[in-house]
Amino acid sequence: MTTYAPFAPVPPSVESFASPLDVADALLTLLRDTTTEPRPDTQLEALTLAVAADLPVLLWGEPG
Repeated sequence: MTTYAPFAPVPPSVESFASPLDVADALLTLLRDTTTEPRPDTQLEALTLAVAADLPVLLWGEPG
């Protein structure tokens, strides 16, 4: 009989930890080591400049 596992298997290095808190700490460490490259957002920059200059701003787009 085959069992269904909805999640990816846990690496052996994570299974050997003593408690769930240790597993969480290991995952947080992996997240801290992961970085992404920032991308410029010209619309956000324009909005920031307009608000900083105390200019009226009209936001147009889909709600939400």
